Amino acid sequence: MARSVTLVTGPPCAGKTTYVAARAQPGDIVLDQDVIGAAAMRAGLARVATMNTGAAWVIRCAPGPTARTALARQIGATNVVLLRPDDAELLARAARRAHPRRHIQAVRDWIAREAADRRPTRPARQPRQVTPAAPRSKHRVGRPYRRARQQMFALYGTTCHLCGHEGARTADHLVPVAIDSTQPVDPHRMRPAHGSGNPCPTCRRHCNQERGTKPLSATFKPALRW
Repeated sequence: MARSVTLVTGPPCAGKTTYVAARAQPGDIVLDQDVIGAAAMRAGLARVATMNTGAAWVIRCAPGPTARTALARQIGATNVVLLRPDDAELLARAARRAHPRRHIQAVRDWIAREAADRRPTRPARQPRQVTPAAPRSKHRVGRPYRRARQQMFALYGTTCHLCGHEGARTADHLVPVAIDSTQPVDPHRMRPAHGSGNPCPTCRRHCNQERGTKPLSATFKPALRW
């Protein structure tokens, strides 16, 4: 006789025992924990898993696809049946049983576990990728830059080389650092200019920022009303 193992699952009050009773043949193995107890159930499952011939019926609640798949693999089930009446019918059947509160709670627990197992799992949160900050340019920080800046003001004063007005307190590189970041820190490569925190007191412009990376050959047009 060929081996046949049918796993019948579903919530309490789904009619699993009735389903098997209507289909099992004399000599078939029927494992129902509510009838034989937990210890005999464990021994029966081990026997079914190793049998080579014959028919067996295993009755379990097994809420959730994950639990059913694992149990079917454990016993080598050839068929898996899920009996699933609608929730209202299950609760009505539970209310007619002895100890209705216990059965109603068992039905609700099965429904909740079934729904939880079917709910899509959230992908694992990936560790936050932190991009390291780019090192600050040697042309804007550090002792060599501060020394070169002081020397530049000593050489060229505080007249903005872009708008021609006094009060410049920013060092503007003749060749913008964004274009050539490898140039040496040299006061002769800088000129006084008005910057973002030091607008021109006459034309109110931020000359260094307005120039940006434009070459000095580009015409710089200061404001007309000074």
